[in-house]
Amino acid sequence: MLKINGRTHSEAMHLLSEALQSEGGKQELLSKFDAIREVLENAPYGEALDLDGSRQEKNNLASFSNRDIDYLNTILPWSSYVVDHSGRIFGNMYTSQKRSTPERLADPRITRLASLVENPDSKKVIEYGCFEGNHSAQLCQHFGSVLAIDGRIENCVKTLLRCWMLGQKPDVSCVNLEEVERLEEADLCCHIGVLYHLSNALSHLWEVFAKTKEAVLLDTQVARQDQLNETLEFRGNSLNVYKYIEMDIAFAPFAGMRPHAIWLLPSTIIDIAEQAGFKLVEKKVVEQRNGDRGRFYFKRS
Repeated sequence: MLKINGRTHSEAMHLLSEALQSEGGKQELLSKFDAIREVLENAPYGEALDLDGSRQEKNNLASFSNRDIDYLNTILPWSSYVVDHSGRIFGNMYTSQKRSTPERLADPRITRLASLVENPDSKKVIEYGCFEGNHSAQLCQHFGSVLAIDGRIENCVKTLLRCWMLGQKPDVSCVNLEEVERLEEADLCCHIGVLYHLSNALSHLWEVFAKTKEAVLLDTQVARQDQLNETLEFRGNSLNVYKYIEMDIAFAPFAGMRPHAIWLLPSTIIDIAEQAGFKLVEKKVVEQRNGDRGRFYFKRS
């Protein structure tokens, strides 16, 4: 039984355990998501905590016993982790090569996004692909409201739990990012590690720009000229893209929701942004072990 500041929150943990262990699996978790969210939204906070140079003024992590943290690390399929001031791990590494070090809770990409607008603490930001809440927690520290969305219900639950542990409460929703009609309007967009997992990257990106009022941070794998293997029609233009075959989406936390994805050239991304009324503020493309990675900051013209 978990107790935080003398108040029992075993209800949320019971709901998690019951859902994850049931034959219904993710559907059962989805059906209990609102109940889990309600419990955590009404939970109290503990004392301030410093993690990776980012001060969490309110948190619950420090209030948990080692046994409780071990329990939380076991009942959810974590693929990343943070470490508190006592060296305790909350979450798990994915493999020895990927997500094998603690996550940064003072990410300069998010600080840079906040610098692009005046009064960021009055702005609404949408985070596309919240994963396990590491960026969500930092976004809550910079912006007035945060809508964190992900296509996997287990990621939404992990985001709720991790943010609550770190003293932050974003609005979290399970949304299939392939369904562009479900995307919402916001002042800013934080889009890290998602676009290259989508089979409809062109229409998704267009919709993101259309529904963002001020600024966009886009961080994604990008195509090289020698990888282009397919031509798609988009808004009256023929665009060369890289059709990438995803890993087994049945179990892989770092894959998309469909068997293939579309990777875009950096020039294509910039062209779409400009057509949607945005100007490029900053761009950086680096070579990584699995291809080129691009980081783009855009601001509405």
